[in-house]
Amino acid sequence: MRNIYTLFGFLLLVAACSPKTTPSSSNYQEDLSVYRPDYVQLKAEQKANREKEEVRKQTTTSTTFPVTNDITTGVENQLAHFAEANAGSNATKYTIQVYSGTSREEANEIKERVYEDFPSGNPKVTYKQPTYRVRVGDFYNRVDAYLTYEKLRRSFRRAIVVPYKVQLGEKKTEGADY
Repeated sequence: MRNIYTLFGFLLLVAACSPKTTPSSSNYQEDLSVYRPDYVQLKAEQKANREKEEVRKQTTTSTTFPVTNDITTGVENQLAHFAEANAGSNATKYTIQVYSGTSREEANEIKERVYEDFPSGNPKVTYKQPTYRVRVGDFYNRVDAYLTYEKLRRSFRRAIVVPYKVQLGEKKTEGADY
């Protein structure tokens, strides 16, 4: 008896949840020709615009003005003077060292882990006898280096920020030691 009441209640619930549909049919008609573009008129306007543009091009003349105050040589002389004055200067840059040890295999494994964890880090393995070092990034100030250091520190507990000197006026080679 209880199953009958449950079945009856379920059928009542399903019947109550069914949508009530009312049959409706009507023929909808609306004239949209008023809103359609008139292509004949557009073509005529485009042709008129082209003719106006051609007339405008024919009436304008190009004029060139002679250069009287050329400062290029003065600027080049100043740049050469600044480069000569700064030739012996050094700048401090920063990098993050995540590994320092004697195992080449371990250095390469850590380099791969850095690529996985931090794809934009561009890690480099350097060797200065007898030590392999894995360094990440090349930063002009300590604040930028520290932001990356905080991200790397989660995965590499021995990471440190390392400053190094760069000679101004010289280009850094790819294999140079930091």
